[in-house]
Amino acid sequence: MKVLVCGATGYVGSGISDTLRQGHSVVGLAQSARVAETSRALGDGVALGDIEIPAGLADLAQDADGIIYAIEIHGPHALDVEPRAVHELPTGLHSGTGVRKAAS
Repeated sequence: MKVLVCGATGYVGSGISDTLRQGHSVVGLAQSARVAETSRALGDGVALGDIEIPAGLADLAQDADGIIYAIEIHGPHALDVEPRAVHELPTGLHSGTGVRKAAS
C-alpha cells in the first residue's frame, strides 16, 4: 500500500512512517528541499507541496492508497489552513478512503 504522510519527518509523523515502512511504501509531503532530502535518505518517496496552499494537494495524493495527516499548524491561520487541506487531499485519492489525522 502506498501512503502519503503529511509530516513524515516530524515528531509524530516520523514514528508513523517508521511503522509504515515495515510493509508499505511511504511518500512524504515535503515543503522544502531539506525535508525532501531527509525523506529520500530514509528511502521514502517525496511529494513536493505546501499544506498551506491547498490547490494541487489532490494531485499529490493521486497515486496514494491512503493519507495520514500528521502536521500541526500553529498560529491564527491554523483554523483556516487545516480544514482546507484535509478537505482537498482526499479528492485525489483513487480509493476515496479519506484522510486520517494523527493525534498530536
